[in-house]
Amino acid sequence: MEVDEGLYSPIGVLAGAFFLRRRNRANRRLRTGCRGDYGLGVGKPWFPMRTWQPRAGTLSWLRAVVVIGMAAVCVVACSSSADSPRETERPASTVTADGFVVESAAITVSGSAGVAPVGTQVSVAQESMSSPVGTAMFRPFDGSAFDVRLAGGDLQPQSPIHLQFSLDAGNVEDRLREGATLVVLARSATGELDLLPAHWDGASATLNTNTTHLSGFWPGWLDVGAVRQGLADGIAAAMGLRSAKPECLGEPAETASVMLSVSPVERDVAWPCVDVSGGKVTVGLHSSSPWVWLVKTSPAVSAFEVHGKDLAGAVAAGIFYEAEIGKAQGASVLVPGDTTTFPFEASAPPAYGQMQVEAGLSLVSVVLAEISAAADLFGVKLGLVDDLIDNSGKLICLATVAETLNGVSEADFAARAGALGRATLDCVGSIGGVAGAVFLGAVTGVVSALFASLGGLWNALTGQDRASFTVTATTKTTVVSDHGFGAIELGMTADEAKARLSPVVRDVTYYGRCRVMSNKPDTIWDLSVWINTTTGRVTGIETPRGTVTDRNVGDGSTAAQVRQAYQRDHTIEEGNIGGQGSSAIIVRPKNSPGLGRYICFPITSDGSIGPPSVGRPYASEGC
Repeated sequence: MEVDEGLYSPIGVLAGAFFLRRRNRANRRLRTGCRGDYGLGVGKPWFPMRTWQPRAGTLSWLRAVVVIGMAAVCVVACSSSADSPRETERPASTVTADGFVVESAAITVSGSAGVAPVGTQVSVAQESMSSPVGTAMFRPFDGSAFDVRLAGGDLQPQSPIHLQFSLDAGNVEDRLREGATLVVLARSATGELDLLPAHWDGASATLNTNTTHLSGFWPGWLDVGAVRQGLADGIAAAMGLRSAKPECLGEPAETASVMLSVSPVERDVAWPCVDVSGGKVTVGLHSSSPWVWLVKTSPAVSAFEVHGKDLAGAVAAGIFYEAEIGKAQGASVLVPGDTTTFPFEASAPPAYGQMQVEAGLSLVSVVLAEISAAADLFGVKLGLVDDLIDNSGKLICLATVAETLNGVSEADFAARAGALGRATLDCVGSIGGVAGAVFLGAVTGVVSALFASLGGLWNALTGQDRASFTVTATTKTTVVSDHGFGAIELGMTADEAKARLSPVVRDVTYYGRCRVMSNKPDTIWDLSVWINTTTGRVTGIETPRGTVTDRNVGDGSTAAQVRQAYQRDHTIEEGNIGGQGSSAIIVRPKNSPGLGRYICFPITSDGSIGPPSVGRPYASEGC
C-alpha cells in the first residue's frame, strides 16, 4: 500500500518471538460480518438484492401499482424537510485523461491521470453503519461508511486515490484534545481490515488519506483511553490463565532398580511429571502460572528445549535464549502455557528442582503479546517473528529492559515502570509498516501509564516468587515370576526391554543370534536380558545376587524350600538340567504352561539355590 508520507509521522513500535502461536480468545474475534453478506467491500452488493420473476397475467396490475407508487414517492420526496435523515448518496463520475473527481456533501474522492483506463466508471456509496470491528478502541465519526469502486468493483487503482471526508470540526478537535489518533479504517470485500493514516485539515474541516486499494472506509479515531483499557484487560486475562492438570501428574516411573516419584510444586504453579524412556529419566514441568520461571535442578540439566505455545511464551523464550539469561547459574526456563522437559541419566536421577519468577521477562513478554493481539483486531500484522529473527539485537535490548525491571523495588515501581514501558517499544523500533505505525502511535501514548498500572501484579509477587519440587528414588525389591523379572517380561521387544533395563551398560551378541543386554559389566550372576534376534523378542532373563521369586524363594534358599513353594500348582523337574548340564530345579505352571514360561533355580556346589532365571537356565548356550 502506498501512502502519502506527509500524512503521518513514523513512530517506534513493538516486539515478538521466534515461534509464534497466537492466543485465540473469544473476546478478541473480529466481527467482520456486521451486515451478513452485505457489508461494504469491492465486488459485494451494498444492499440485499433478490431476483423475482412475476407470474403470467400479473404484469398489467403491476404496472398500475408501479405508476401509483412512483407518484407517491414523488409527493413524499418533494414534501420532505431538509433536516430529514440522510439518504444513501451515490455520486458517480467517469475517469478522463486528467483523472477524476467525485464530490458529495460528505466526501470527495479524486484520482490523478493514469489512475484507471479512460472511461472507467467511478461510484461512491454512503450509508449509516456501525464499526466493523468489535472493539471500543476504534470510534467512527457519525457512523458513516463509504464504498468506493472502479468499474463496479472490477478494477483497483493504478495510483493512489485521495479520500477527503467532510466532518464536524468541533467533534474532531475535541477528539484531538483528548489525544486521539485520527485514522481511516478500511475493509475489503473479503473482510480484511487495514488502518490508514489520516491528516486533519482544520481550514477545510476535512479528514484526508490516500489509498491504493478500494474498500469500505470508515473515518474515525483510535480512542487512547479505550486502547489502554483494552490492553489492561488483555493483560489481566493473560495473568489469570491456568493450565489443566496433565494425566501424568502423580504417576510414578521405574527403572530396573528404582521407583521414581515427584512431589507437587508449591501453590501448583507447575504440574510436575516423571518418566523413564530410552535410558533417560525425564522430569516434565507443565506450566500452570502466567509468570516466566527460571528453573535449576540438582544435578543440573545437560539439555532442554522450549519454544512457547503462545505469543507471550514465544517472546519470553526468544529473549531467554538470545540473552542467555540464567546461563551462569545453570538455569533453564519455563514459560506460560508450555512444558519444559529436563533429561537425566537413569543412573543419576534428579533430587530436586528450585524455581524463581523472572518478573521482568514476564511483564515485557505479556505486554508485547497483548499489543500484538490488539493490533490483530484491526488487521494490522506487525511481523514480529521475522523482525526478531533478523534482529537478535532487539532481543538483547528487551532482556536489558527485563533485567532493569527486576531491580525495581515495590516503592519505586510506579515511578520507574513508565520509562521502561517506553524503552520496551524503543528496543524493537519501527515494525508493521504504515498500518503498524498508525496503531502504535496510539499505543505509544498509553504504554507508560499501562506499565505503571501493573504495580498491583508486581506487588502480588511478594513472598510468592519461589517454588520447588523434589524427586524421590526408592530402591525396588524386584522379584521373579514365571513370566518375567520386575518390569522386564518374556516376549517383550528389544526396545521395550532396553527402556526398562535402563541404563544399558553391556549390549553384545552371542552364538550368532542371541543379543544380550545388561545394566552391569559382564560378571557372574548379573542381570542379563536374552533376546532372539530372529524374532526380536525377549526369551530369557538371568537375575543378580539376592533375587527371589514372588513366593520368596531364590538366592540362598534350599531345594526343599523351592519344592515346598511350588509343589501345589507347578510341575517340578530336578537334576542335571541346568546350563551345560549343571544341577538345577525347573518349575512350570500347570494351568498356563506357555512356551518358555518357567523358572530355573540353579543348585550351587554347597547345595544351596543361586539366583533364579526365567525362560532359560543360567549359563546355557543358545537363546
